[in-house]
Amino acid sequence: MTSDAEAKTRFVLVDAVGVTEHDFVEPPLNRVRGISLEKLLRKAAALELTEDETATLASRLAALELDLTASERAELDEVAGRPVRSIVRGLVDAVDPDVQARVIAGAPDPEAAVAKLIKDAIEPLAANPELRSRILELRRSHDRVIDEVSVDVLLDAHGVVDTDRARSIVESWRHFQRSSQRYSRCSRGT
Repeated sequence: MTSDAEAKTRFVLVDAVGVTEHDFVEPPLNRVRGISLEKLLRKAAALELTEDETATLASRLAALELDLTASERAELDEVAGRPVRSIVRGLVDAVDPDVQARVIAGAPDPEAAVAKLIKDAIEPLAANPELRSRILELRRSHDRVIDEVSVDVLLDAHGVVDTDRARSIVESWRHFQRSSQRYSRCSRGT
C-alpha cells in the first residue's frame, strides 16, 4: 500500500507458478517442428523415426484427425484396417515415459526395449503405403496456405469517385487535429 492511500480498495492476484516450465503454444508432442508430414511418413515407412519424430508424427496425425469430416475419417479407418485413432494412441503410448518405464522394468536392454516399442507403434504406417498416401492427400486438402512472400498487385481500385472531395475531407481532418492539439496545450497552460 502506498503511503498516501487511506485503505486498500482492490488488489490483483497473479498466479504465474510454472508458467515458464510449459510450452503453451504448441502441443507437447510436436517436438520436431521443422519436419514435414511427408518426410515423417517416409521415415515411418523405413522404420527410421526417432522418439521425438514419433511424438511429432502422433501430434500431426491427431491434428489431422480433428480436421477430417466423418466420412473422411471412416474412409481413412477403412484404408488403415482399423481406427486411425488407435494408431495415434499407439504412437503416443510409445513415447509416453510411464509406458516406457513399464517396458524397461523387466528388459535386459532398456534402449532396445524402447526402440522395439516405437517400431511396433510405427509398423501399421510402415506396412501400409496406401494409408500414408491417403493421409498426405487429406492433409493437403485441409491445409490453409498463407502466402507471406508474394507481393500483392493492385488490379483495380473503386470507391473514391471524387478525389478532390476526398482530399478536402483529409485536409479538414488534419486541420481539426492541429486545432485540437493547440486547444489542449492552451487549456493546460503550456
